[in-house]
Amino acid sequence: MGGIISSGPYDYNPFVGNRPMKYPYTIAAKFAQFPWVYHYKYTIWFKPMLIALIPQFYVMYKIQRWSFSPSNVELWKQKRKEWYSRHYSPEYDCY
Repeated sequence: MGGIISSGPYDYNPFVGNRPMKYPYTIAAKFAQFPWVYHYKYTIWFKPMLIALIPQFYVMYKIQRWSFSPSNVELWKQKRKEWYSRHYSPEYDCY
């Protein structure tokens, strides 16, 4: 058995070992048996996807920081208070 990257027809997976399950029932087992090295070496879409994750994480981090900022939280509290008070007030007639 080789390391993580071997030159044989089947790449050795250190997470599975010598006896892989016939059918991986759990998500963790499916994740462990997925041929990561094969996809990294032989598919077109895998490397660009990994590269694209870096800016995606940065953008999502910035959006999350902005959406949970104290000023934005206060703004949405006011908006929800206005919406709910207008909708559930006795003056509101939906008929």
